[in-house]
Amino acid sequence: MHGREHAPFEPPQVQRWRQRPHFGKVHLQHLLGFARRQSTLEKLTRFYVQLDNRTEKYKGAGQKAALNHRFRNETDHEWEIFADVQDVDSKAQVMVQAADVLAGCVAWVWNRQYANERVDPERIAFADLIANRANLPLSPDAQEDGIKRRHFLNFGYPTLAFQETKGFTIWKMSFRLAEEREAKAQRRKIYARYGGDATLSAVGREYQIGAVCFECDRSLPDILSNNIGHRTLRQKYRPTCRECHRKGYLLFRERQTVPS
Repeated sequence: MHGREHAPFEPPQVQRWRQRPHFGKVHLQHLLGFARRQSTLEKLTRFYVQLDNRTEKYKGAGQKAALNHRFRNETDHEWEIFADVQDVDSKAQVMVQAADVLAGCVAWVWNRQYANERVDPERIAFADLIANRANLPLSPDAQEDGIKRRHFLNFGYPTLAFQETKGFTIWKMSFRLAEEREAKAQRRKIYARYGGDATLSAVGREYQIGAVCFECDRSLPDILSNNIGHRTLRQKYRPTCRECHRKGYLLFRERQTVPS
């Protein structure tokens, strides 16, 4: 899948993406993700968080209050699951430095920077060393793509919940989860109307079929021009984005009848 940004085919899902959340809230959502997973456990869980003190806007005491307030509102629990949130200087904290290295390595793989022909061989060797020590389980998608365990390319896939260990895990944070769910619901609606044996060409008589990649915000107005009209709805076809190489979604827009 490939196309220009802000292509003519821009359904509401893409239009709403123009308003992105402020980056300052990202780490709060990430920390709340840890807490939500613990909310159903009988044993009391407490988190002690260290954040790199890079800005005056977000301080530890305020972060702690905001996190606990949000957690209590979502779960009806009374305890403060975040026992402490400290501002630390990363230059003086080895664990924070280690976390930066691990996160940087994952980002380097996730963004496919290793494909750069000018990449430093020592960086690849270092990524291999980290992957070998981490020994993360392979997700089904990684196995399907032929990725080997202990290879750094495994960092390009999120760790599934049942595979999590006491080491570190890779979570995919999606700001467009609602749009993805809407795209799936739209596909189910089309399936129910036409049946699994209907081809995309048949559906295309009444719907303009486009595609969108929620990962890199690219869209294509007419996916049928890629010679996929013979595919049936039962195949649940999802085009591969040429930019980020991840699976996109088909989007259906009902064609407008032109009065004669």
